[in-house]
Amino acid sequence: MTEESDLRLLRPAGWRLARAARLAALRDAPQHFLPARPHESSWGAGRWRRSCETGRWAVARSAGAVAGLARLTDNPDGLHIESVWTRPDRRRRGIASALVRLLVDSEPGRDILVWVIQPNAAALRLYLSLGFEPTFERQVLDGRGRIEERLRLSGKSHPA
Repeated sequence: MTEESDLRLLRPAGWRLARAARLAALRDAPQHFLPARPHESSWGAGRWRRSCETGRWAVARSAGAVAGLARLTDNPDGLHIESVWTRPDRRRRGIASALVRLLVDSEPGRDILVWVIQPNAAALRLYLSLGFEPTFERQVLDGRGRIEERLRLSGKSHPA
Protein backbone atom coordinates (compact mmCIF):
# COMPACT_ATOMS: atom_id res chain seq x y z
CA MET A 1 0.00 0.00 0.00
CA THR A 2 0.96 3.63 -0.29
CA GLU A 3 1.89 6.11 2.40
CA GLU A 4 -1.14 8.12 1.27
CA SER A 5 -4.24 7.82 3.40
CA ASP A 6 -6.47 9.96 1.21
CA LEU A 7 -7.23 8.16 -2.05
CA ARG A 8 -10.63 8.88 -3.49
CA LEU A 9 -12.85 8.86 -6.51
CA LEU A 10 -14.11 12.35 -7.26
CA ARG A 11 -17.73 13.29 -7.77
CA PRO A 12 -18.60 16.14 -10.16
CA ALA A 13 -18.43 18.57 -7.22
CA GLY A 14 -14.74 17.67 -6.93
CA TRP A 15 -13.92 19.14 -10.33
CA ARG A 16 -11.59 21.79 -8.84
CA LEU A 17 -9.35 19.07 -7.43
CA ALA A 18 -9.35 17.21 -10.78
CA ARG A 19 -8.44 20.45 -12.55
CA ALA A 20 -5.60 21.30 -10.15
CA ALA A 21 -4.11 17.82 -10.44
CA ARG A 22 -4.45 17.55 -14.22
CA LEU A 23 -2.92 20.97 -14.87
CA ALA A 24 -0.05 20.15 -12.49
CA ALA A 25 0.56 16.91 -14.45
CA LEU A 26 0.57 18.74 -17.77
CA ARG A 27 3.06 21.31 -16.45
CA ASP A 28 5.31 18.65 -14.91
CA ALA A 29 5.50 16.08 -17.71
CA PRO A 30 3.84 17.32 -20.92
CA GLN A 31 5.77 14.79 -23.01
CA HIS A 32 3.82 11.93 -21.36
CA PHE A 33 0.32 13.29 -21.95
CA LEU A 34 -2.03 14.28 -24.73
CA PRO A 35 -3.77 17.46 -23.61
CA ALA A 36 -7.35 17.88 -24.76
CA ARG A 37 -8.32 20.34 -27.47
CA PRO A 38 -9.01 23.00 -26.47
CA HIS A 39 -6.35 22.71 -23.78
CA GLU A 40 -7.68 21.93 -20.30
CA SER A 41 -6.24 25.19 -18.95
CA SER A 42 -8.99 27.01 -20.86
CA TRP A 43 -11.86 24.85 -19.58
CA GLY A 44 -14.51 26.44 -17.40
CA ALA A 45 -16.30 24.93 -14.40
CA GLY A 46 -18.99 23.28 -16.55
CA ARG A 47 -16.51 21.42 -18.73
CA TRP A 48 -14.55 20.22 -15.70
CA ARG A 49 -17.77 19.05 -14.00
CA ARG A 50 -18.69 17.10 -17.15
CA SER A 51 -15.24 15.48 -17.17
CA CYS A 52 -16.01 14.20 -13.66
CA GLU A 53 -19.41 12.92 -14.85
CA THR A 54 -18.19 11.20 -18.01
CA GLY A 55 -15.10 9.62 -16.46
CA ARG A 56 -13.89 8.65 -13.03
CA TRP A 57 -11.08 10.77 -11.61
CA ALA A 58 -9.11 9.22 -8.75
CA VAL A 59 -6.94 11.54 -6.68
CA ALA A 60 -4.38 11.01 -3.94
CA ARG A 61 -3.74 13.78 -1.42
CA SER A 62 -0.86 14.14 1.01
CA ALA A 63 -0.60 16.84 3.67
CA GLY A 64 -3.47 18.69 2.04
CA ALA A 65 -1.89 18.79 -1.44
CA VAL A 66 -2.54 16.69 -4.54
CA ALA A 67 0.00 13.87 -4.76
CA GLY A 68 -1.38 11.90 -7.72
CA LEU A 69 -4.10 11.49 -10.29
CA ALA A 70 -5.61 8.88 -12.61
CA ARG A 71 -8.74 8.72 -14.76
CA LEU A 72 -10.92 5.95 -16.16
CA THR A 73 -13.00 6.64 -19.26
CA ASP A 74 -15.48 4.49 -21.15
CA ASN A 75 -14.64 4.91 -24.85
CA PRO A 76 -16.28 3.19 -27.82
CA ASP A 77 -13.48 0.59 -27.82
CA GLY A 78 -13.63 -0.06 -24.06
CA LEU A 79 -12.52 1.22 -20.68
CA HIS A 80 -9.27 3.19 -20.65
CA ILE A 81 -6.97 4.33 -17.88
CA GLU A 82 -5.49 7.75 -18.67
CA SER A 83 -3.96 10.86 -17.12
CA VAL A 84 -1.93 8.88 -14.55
CA TRP A 85 0.52 11.13 -12.75
CA THR A 86 2.32 11.39 -9.42
CA ARG A 87 3.87 14.57 -8.08
CA PRO A 88 7.68 14.36 -8.48
CA ASP A 89 8.44 14.42 -4.73
CA ARG A 90 5.97 11.54 -4.14
CA ARG A 91 7.07 9.16 -6.91
CA ARG A 92 8.07 5.55 -6.25
CA ARG A 93 5.86 5.32 -3.16
CA GLY A 94 3.00 3.27 -4.63
CA ILE A 95 0.64 6.18 -5.31
CA ALA A 96 0.13 5.54 -9.03
CA SER A 97 -0.37 1.81 -8.38
CA ALA A 98 -2.96 2.53 -5.70
CA LEU A 99 -4.84 4.98 -7.94
CA VAL A 100 -4.92 2.59 -10.90
CA ARG A 101 -6.04 -0.27 -8.62
CA LEU A 102 -8.83 1.93 -7.22
CA LEU A 103 -10.10 2.56 -10.76
CA VAL A 104 -9.69 -1.08 -11.85
CA ASP A 105 -11.55 -2.28 -8.76
CA SER A 106 -14.44 0.03 -9.65
CA GLU A 107 -15.03 -2.07 -12.81
CA PRO A 108 -14.64 -5.72 -11.74
CA GLY A 109 -14.56 -8.32 -14.47
CA ARG A 110 -14.08 -5.84 -17.33
CA ASP A 111 -11.07 -5.53 -19.61
CA ILE A 112 -9.24 -2.24 -19.15
CA LEU A 113 -6.87 -0.65 -21.67
CA VAL A 114 -4.15 1.97 -21.42
CA TRP A 115 -2.05 3.78 -24.03
CA VAL A 116 1.52 4.62 -22.98
CA ILE A 117 3.40 7.33 -24.89
CA GLN A 118 6.95 6.16 -25.63
CA PRO A 119 9.50 6.35 -24.23
CA ASN A 120 8.14 5.99 -20.70
CA ALA A 121 9.80 3.03 -19.00
CA ALA A 122 8.35 3.94 -15.60
CA ALA A 123 4.78 3.80 -16.91
CA LEU A 124 5.40 0.48 -18.66
CA ARG A 125 6.84 -1.00 -15.44
CA LEU A 126 3.83 0.27 -13.48
CA TYR A 127 1.24 -1.28 -15.78
CA LEU A 128 3.11 -4.56 -16.24
CA SER A 129 3.44 -4.87 -12.44
CA LEU A 130 -0.35 -4.50 -12.17
CA GLY A 131 -1.02 -7.29 -14.64
CA PHE A 132 -1.48 -5.33 -17.87
CA GLU A 133 -0.13 -7.12 -20.94
CA PRO A 134 1.08 -5.76 -24.28
CA THR A 135 -1.45 -5.85 -27.10
CA PHE A 136 1.27 -5.08 -29.66
CA GLU A 137 -0.91 -2.24 -30.94
CA ARG A 138 0.98 0.99 -31.65
CA GLN A 139 0.01 4.27 -33.18
CA VAL A 140 1.74 7.45 -34.23
CA LEU A 141 0.33 10.43 -32.37
CA ASP A 142 1.47 13.53 -34.19
CA GLY A 143 3.76 15.09 -36.75
CA ARG A 144 6.68 14.82 -34.32
CA GLY A 145 6.53 11.05 -34.60
CA ARG A 146 5.53 10.30 -31.02
CA ILE A 147 4.32 6.73 -30.64
CA GLU A 148 2.09 5.14 -28.06
CA GLU A 149 1.66 1.48 -27.20
CA ARG A 150 -1.52 -0.12 -25.87
CA LEU A 151 -1.68 -2.54 -22.95
CA ARG A 152 -4.67 -4.55 -21.67
CA LEU A 153 -5.69 -5.83 -18.26
CA SER A 154 -7.98 -8.81 -18.71
CA GLY A 155 -11.21 -8.71 -16.73
CA LYS A 156 -10.43 -12.31 -15.77
CA SER A 157 -7.47 -11.06 -13.73
CA HIS A 158 -9.73 -8.89 -11.57
CA PRO A 159 -13.04 -10.78 -11.39
CA ALA A 160 -16.25 -9.45 -9.86
